[in-house]
Amino acid sequence: MFSILIQVVSKKLFRNTRFWIGLGSVVTALIWSVVAYVGFLEPVEQLTVDSRFWLRGPLPSPLKVVYVDIDSDAILEHGSWPWDRRIFAKVCDVLIKKGKAKAIGIDVVFSEAGVPN
Repeated sequence: MFSILIQVVSKKLFRNTRFWIGLGSVVTALIWSVVAYVGFLEPVEQLTVDSRFWLRGPLPSPLKVVYVDIDSDAILEHGSWPWDRRIFAKVCDVLIKKGKAKAIGIDVVFSEAGVPN
C-alpha cells in the first residue's frame, strides 16, 4: 500500500517537474531583482569587478585613435585664443590626407570669432 502511494505521488511530481522548475526560476529571478534593486549586490560588484576584468584579459582596440592636444607650445606658435578656424581646418586636412583619418572629433568651444593672423 505504501509503495503504491509513493509511486502515484512520484508520478504526479514527475509530471509537474517542468512547472516547478519554471516556478522556481521565476521566483529566483524576482528575488535576485529585488536584492539588486535594494543595493545588496553593489558591494559584491565592487569587490569582484577588478577580478572579472583580469580574468577576461585585455581586448584589442577595434579602432586606432589619435589624440591631438592644444598644448603650451601650440599657443606660443599660434598666439592666444581664439584661433583662426583655418588652423583647425589645416589640422583636419593633414589628419585626413596623411593620417588616413575616417572621422575627426573636435572638443573645442567656438564661442568667439577666430581672429585671422
